[in-house]
Amino acid sequence: MSSCVSIRAVFILMVVACTPAPTEEQAIEVPIEATRDAQGRWPANAATTEGLRGMQALVEGYPDNGLTGGLLKDSLEERMGTIFVRCTMEGEAHEDLHDYLLPLIGMYRELPADPDSSQLAAIREHLEAYGGLFH
Repeated sequence: MSSCVSIRAVFILMVVACTPAPTEEQAIEVPIEATRDAQGRWPANAATTEGLRGMQALVEGYPDNGLTGGLLKDSLEERMGTIFVRCTMEGEAHEDLHDYLLPLIGMYRELPADPDSSQLAAIREHLEAYGGLFH
């Protein structure tokens, strides 16, 4: 009986000891159920803010960054996919984020192969509004 208990103890110890520790990102990115700050902005998780900053850099750098209209559109789509996958926000903040993101998705998905300056300006303006809504 004691050898059976010893085997169980060793097995439990191995399972606990061999379970990988969470990465820094996993340890930090916990679901956010939040309230607005004094300026009325919601807190956003780091992945969302990082993704939107990346989208902003793509649009601001166009066309000097070497992307064609199609590649710009694909790059923006890829960033958006990452934002959705890594989002940990919940509640009203999460709903407001979706309300912010949905028009943006429509804007970049409608970009033609050779977007004009007004289309890019509309996307740029929408991306710049993020900081007034989220922090």
